[in-house]
Amino acid sequence: MKRLPESFVSAFNSVGAKLIGVLVVIVFANILAWLALEVRDFVKARGGGGLPDNVWALRQKVYPDLTPEEIYELFMETWEWRGYEYSEISQFREAPFSGQFVNVSEQGYRRGLQAHSWPPSRGAFNIFVFGGSTTFGYGMPDWETVTAFMEEILEEHADIPVRIYNFGRAYFFSTHELLDFQRLLMAGTVPDAVIFIDGINEFSHPDDKLLWSDRIGTWKDKNELTPGNAFRHLLAGMPAYKLTDFVVRYFGDSLEDRQERARQNIVRIIEGGNEDVAERVINRYLTNKALITTLAAFYGSSPYFVWHPVPTYKYNLEHHLFAYRDMRRHVASGTGYSYAFRRYTAGDFGLDFIWCADIQEGIDRPLYVDAVHFNTELTRMLAECIVERSDIRQAIDRRGRSRP
Repeated sequence: MKRLPESFVSAFNSVGAKLIGVLVVIVFANILAWLALEVRDFVKARGGGGLPDNVWALRQKVYPDLTPEEIYELFMETWEWRGYEYSEISQFREAPFSGQFVNVSEQGYRRGLQAHSWPPSRGAFNIFVFGGSTTFGYGMPDWETVTAFMEEILEEHADIPVRIYNFGRAYFFSTHELLDFQRLLMAGTVPDAVIFIDGINEFSHPDDKLLWSDRIGTWKDKNELTPGNAFRHLLAGMPAYKLTDFVVRYFGDSLEDRQERARQNIVRIIEGGNEDVAERVINRYLTNKALITTLAAFYGSSPYFVWHPVPTYKYNLEHHLFAYRDMRRHVASGTGYSYAFRRYTAGDFGLDFIWCADIQEGIDRPLYVDAVHFNTELTRMLAECIVERSDIRQAIDRRGRSRP
């Protein structure tokens, strides 16, 4: 057998040794990055608030009753450790999860003050609530969501048990909610009353597409078996990549940078938005509202429609600790809410509509735990607004009196 030339063997060994060396460096770098990420998480949980100009210090201001460890746990359960799963008709929902602060059932509703049975008990007054992440209660523990506060208020003087099921979903707007309500009705689950809490997400999706229409297409494209996509997925999963992203986002971000971004965001909120788009969004909302009302009437369920507060409308942004965060499409909600208010005062929204978008007006203190999600005070205010500006108490009383 003919031997390979010595020069070829030498070159092959040299290249092989270099590749092994590069591989060892990559593995070692990712081990170090993994350790650094573990240290980062430890600092977040136990000392993040003590770092100067750090976002965790801001979070301690909006969670005065929680320890740094609890704030970290709540944050991770809200945004990092949970995910979504496919749901027929409405495309997706919050995936089941069990945690210290956030619990989602197998049926897709979030726990409130207590765990509720499924299917709902006929001996209780059952209320289904739909909405986006503000309704789900991103950044809030189970017992401080708008549905938990509503249940607490309504049960105080009710003659029958009140059970509120929180079907809030991240990103949902009225089209998603209509479909999710329809899904439950088709399954034979009919509530005594149903509440839809909307507003900000309507203007985040003005093109009428369901959120995952594009995402499903993107997911399919990303999962095509190509070398480029495989490499991108591998790179994104490496600790070194995650650590680099963290360092760029947190340590390349000074207090002055955040203050300047806050000023720019406020200008964008004031100048942003388009009334033609707002008109199209409101018309879509009112169409969905009419369809929901028709469905609810056919099945004997009482519908209520609510618009919740947003930081872009009638709120003093000088007191918004997270105004520096990029609100992306949410900046359009400022113009959108102003237009919606004109339509509301003109009577276009109907008698079953509850305007709670202005409840924060004149309050000069922080009311948000991040760019758009409510803190405990604003969440309770919203719950009280819904109860006080609707006839839901009377509906519960009528049901109680009609019991045999």
